[in-house]
Amino acid sequence: MAEELISTGSPLGADLRGEISRRGILIRNQGGRPTCSVQTMVFLMEYQLTGLLGPAWRHLSVEYANHAANVTCNLRSDGHYFSDIAAGYDAMGIVSEALWPYNPDWVYDYEQGCRMANAELTNIGRQALADGARLKGRFIKRWGDAGLSDAEFAECLRMLDEGVPVAIGRDHSMALVGYRVDDAQPGGGVMYFRNSYGTAGELAGYQTETFEQVKRTVLDAWVYTV
Repeated sequence: MAEELISTGSPLGADLRGEISRRGILIRNQGGRPTCSVQTMVFLMEYQLTGLLGPAWRHLSVEYANHAANVTCNLRSDGHYFSDIAAGYDAMGIVSEALWPYNPDWVYDYEQGCRMANAELTNIGRQALADGARLKGRFIKRWGDAGLSDAEFAECLRMLDEGVPVAIGRDHSMALVGYRVDDAQPGGGVMYFRNSYGTAGELAGYQTETFEQVKRTVLDAWVYTV
């Protein structure tokens, strides 16, 4: 059974899972593709844009965000760094999942992607930015050696206290969506992550790690704000 959710912004922690559920933002499953960072960044967009513009923004296209990174950064990859995904979003915006659904079995092909992201679809993505869907993105920690400084870790907690999820880059990227202070845990607490491998498991698509584990392993961290 999933544990009871704690309230956002309490002195003992913050937890965005209840609000994510209320907004109807579904857990994704990336399948066998290396798109965890794209999944994570698109979730951050979904969370902020549903709060800003309403429920029509709760299901956004991972395929479009992935391809926009390739076009903008002159790449041909399936899966990207946060910085590449952010550059693609800044240049080409975002479209709904309905316009370009995610295919967990697709072997990504750039030329085929260009045909799917035709001028009409790209215009819709760019128009979204003009219509108010332009978020502000920044690094809490830039890509580098593993580990968060005390100041970077404190900034992650502050963002969660303010109701802002954080993209955490490691060997498998996930979105940080909550924390709970607990002196009995290594580092003094537990953090909640939203995964992109479906809803299996005790926490139905979420997982926990200790403060100590998170502080030791993070390679980069990114947030979107309105």
